[in-house]
Amino acid sequence: MNCLIVDDDRVCRTVLEKYIDRTKLFEKYFSLESAVDALKLLQEGKDKIDILFLDIEMPEMNGMELLSVMDNSPEVIIVSSREKYALTAFEYDVTDYLLKPVTFPRFIRSVNRAIANIQKDVKANQEEREDIFSDDEWGKGTLWIKNNSKLDPVNPEDIIYIESIENYAQFITFDEKYTVHYTLKLLDEKLPEDLFIRIHRSYIVNVKKIKRIRGNTLEVETKDGIHSLPFGKSYREPLIKQLHVLSSKQ
Repeated sequence: MNCLIVDDDRVCRTVLEKYIDRTKLFEKYFSLESAVDALKLLQEGKDKIDILFLDIEMPEMNGMELLSVMDNSPEVIIVSSREKYALTAFEYDVTDYLLKPVTFPRFIRSVNRAIANIQKDVKANQEEREDIFSDDEWGKGTLWIKNNSKLDPVNPEDIIYIESIENYAQFITFDEKYTVHYTLKLLDEKLPEDLFIRIHRSYIVNVKKIKRIRGNTLEVETKDGIHSLPFGKSYREPLIKQLHVLSSKQ
């Protein structure tokens, strides 16, 4: 497991480096003072970054700006001297928010939380899947979803949104709800990009079912009426691009 520290404060980087050395949990770590350099490292993808320790106030590119342009975000732990950014940070689905100066016990609790999230995804992805079958490529033909002792045919276009519930995912259509043993991450990789998009750590939405976007929420229509879904800021730019593509084809 690898981690990355991004902070223009040398003292803070040194403290985190010492904590990382004491834990013996990481095979490799990187320590950078610039979010621009961090973005380059993440985009190169030579070393998979599992946990990112990220400061907010930095020159050239701040921490929030880095989060907004990252693809396939690792577990993000914000490390900041200012509490005022906490609410905004959690809109980006960060794992934790540490206030400087960071104590070792608080650091360990945060790392353990991130590792638990990583292990949960790994375990779920390794387990055998028998909940969904497809008569074509995923999402382009009928999905046959296991529902108790039977298989129900589901047209992907009828799916309104998908919600993560621990290691399970719940498919919401206008008439039914189906719970399957899949992680949202795995579904995000399999479902067609032209129809579904991730909007939050816990939600994937059918772009054709979006009624409107209001601030940090996205509205869809369900059997029970208009339903609001949280909208992570780091997913905003890809969604806007997707909606733009759809509108240009009409």
